[in-house]
Amino acid sequence: MPRRPTTTAVLAAAALLGHAPRALPQTAPTVDADVVVYPRAPGVAWVYDARPELAINVQEMTPREVRLLRDAGIRLVRMSIWWAWHRPELWDRMMRLCDRNGISVMPLITAPPQQYNRSSVERFAPVFARFTADVLRRYPSIRYVQLLNEMDTGSPWFGPESGRPLRERGRAYGRFLRLVYPVLKAANPNVWVVTGGMSDTGDFVRGIYEAGARNSFDVLAIHVYGDHVWGEPWGRGDHARRVMRAFDDERKPLWVTEFGMSGGKHYLISMRETRRAPSARDLDAYQLENWRRPLEELQESRRYQKVFGFQLPPGDETRALIEARGERFGMDHSFGIVRMDGSPRPTYTWLRERQYNAPLRVRRATVRLPNGEERTVTVDPLVPTVVRY
Repeated sequence: MPRRPTTTAVLAAAALLGHAPRALPQTAPTVDADVVVYPRAPGVAWVYDARPELAINVQEMTPREVRLLRDAGIRLVRMSIWWAWHRPELWDRMMRLCDRNGISVMPLITAPPQQYNRSSVERFAPVFARFTADVLRRYPSIRYVQLLNEMDTGSPWFGPESGRPLRERGRAYGRFLRLVYPVLKAANPNVWVVTGGMSDTGDFVRGIYEAGARNSFDVLAIHVYGDHVWGEPWGRGDHARRVMRAFDDERKPLWVTEFGMSGGKHYLISMRETRRAPSARDLDAYQLENWRRPLEELQESRRYQKVFGFQLPPGDETRALIEARGERFGMDHSFGIVRMDGSPRPTYTWLRERQYNAPLRVRRATVRLPNGEERTVTVDPLVPTVVRY
């Protein structure tokens, strides 16, 4: 019986990979306009639904969250595994609940133990890979995993505290991906690897590709925040696409794994611009606008394939609103689209009525592969379909 390769063997093989990815054609039009064909490697293409899917960030999963998600037609969630404080028994319960209710969980692996902060990328990556691979083996239903969070703005290896320029930090993250990716694929060949959500969409992304990591991640992820999310921030992915195009990777999936608006942010904007404290109705209306307008625009532009709103429950509020109006008011008007008692804010009510994901169904579609062949394949909106030709 063949033996599964050890982590050490897989890492050694990864270290031998070349840094220059082979150029692949990006002229692979589909017959079905709602489907994208991505040439992954010679003789291998991914087929995925071009229509956007709304997902959401959650802090935990309980029957209340399940009900809220089901009523809004949302089946994909992003939930953090805080590595340094990870409680497997809690995650066991939450994953069983999600599996029973058809909810797909993308764990965000974040907050490594501080003992690794002074390690080099080459020393840190194998430890990170082993921990994440254990998670994937423990929960085989996981289809996506995300590697670190906003690492370009805050991490010992890839953030400003490393003392290196942004592009060089991107190269370091690219080296990290090349070491981690094969280990995760060995643990679960069906998992799709998502980069950490980045604030920068230029030099950091370019550095990742320059490190030869084109085939060491499956989805590029960014974060979109700003005073008015629907404006300039929402278009930042176009900068990332230009970098991807330069490395013959334009058709790879591009996601937003955080967008939204907190009450504290709007409070600061209002005080700065009008010197008037916003009312509860103002805060609710502004949050709704920062969800509704970008989501409706996305139906037309399709610049992102999946977008994760931040977030379902209350939490992660800036101190300004809490200090001005009190803890309960501040948390009820934070990033969450439901209040502390579980009652809906207008944003959630709109999502429940809008049923944004309703058109997304598993279906058959005819596509034209990079070699010119037309083929009918099954397209699952949750995950890409791998086609060999």
